[in-house]
Amino acid sequence: MKNKLITFAAGVTALVLTASTLPALASDGSFTLTAYPVSIEVNGQAFTPTDANGKAVDVFTVNGTTYVPLRAIAETLGFEASYDSGRNLVSISTPAAPSTGDFASQWELKEKPVTNYGNERIFTAKYSGDMTMDEFKVWWKSLTEAEIEAGAHELASQAQALAVGGEVTLYFSYSTYNLGSAKAVEDFRGCNFDAAGVWIK
Repeated sequence: MKNKLITFAAGVTALVLTASTLPALASDGSFTLTAYPVSIEVNGQAFTPTDANGKAVDVFTVNGTTYVPLRAIAETLGFEASYDSGRNLVSISTPAAPSTGDFASQWELKEKPVTNYGNERIFTAKYSGDMTMDEFKVWWKSLTEAEIEAGAHELASQAQALAVGGEVTLYFSYSTYNLGSAKAVEDFRGCNFDAAGVWIK
């Protein structure tokens, strides 16, 4: 999945927004606005948007349309926002996903205690990065099946080395969510991430 980039000219947008609420602007570009404060919830939690300096920013409704601070909302939803003062341009983009080579480094590999079932050893690979759930889903969906499989096989090989050549089953998870598993038996490597496909839409 390629990163998406959304841009718009702030000055033009301001004109469009105010033109629908006022018949005309004063000669110096100023205007008077009567606004009605609005509260925000993000995923059911109260949210107070702030500016770049941490100061609370008002959210309000004008003529049935709600206006919110773009950067605060974008960053809360896992996007990156920036402003180019030279071009008077705001840019919003999805965060860059870790490179394919970083897949294996995103997990904490541990053997489950008392997991000797004959020659089989059970390991867990828990996501150990700092991505939020929404960011993780975006990252996971940006990877091809081949990339996920290669990373899973690498981790299964690491687990097999810890198990001193034994048969390994490795279970992947994000928090309490099961993603799938990988298996390493001698030179064979296999994986199944159907569970991730159900959870990550």
